[in-house]
Amino acid sequence: MGCKNKSYGCIIPAVISLILAVIVGVVFDAAVVTGLVALLYTILGVAAFFLITLIVIALLPTRRENYCVCENGTCLLLGSLGAIITSVITLALTVSTTVTAVLLGIVTFFIALAIIEFFLFILCIVNSNCTCKD
Repeated sequence: MGCKNKSYGCIIPAVISLILAVIVGVVFDAAVVTGLVALLYTILGVAAFFLITLIVIALLPTRRENYCVCENGTCLLLGSLGAIITSVITLALTVSTTVTAVLLGIVTFFIALAIIEFFLFILCIVNSNCTCKD
């Protein structure tokens, strides 16, 4: 079973993530969000969980899960790694409010992409394991 990876597979989750990133960046720049460090550590933990889950499922020898890794794995990997890297950078570089708002927007983009793709990934696994009989 080969991969039928569609080129438009990440577009809708990326657009939704971009909208959320802009909203979070603007809200943070308006100084409404507090507890940035705790939020970033939570994002690191969630992204690490997604990454570990993807790796474990990718190592399973079943064909059904391999299909789902093929369909959703690239975007999930991109979102998870992007969230981890940009969270660490944001934790290290808390320079000014505007720079932090932009970095937080980027972190939001990646974690939203990872969350959406993780749910699509799990939905793919559940749907591939279900067989309906008429």
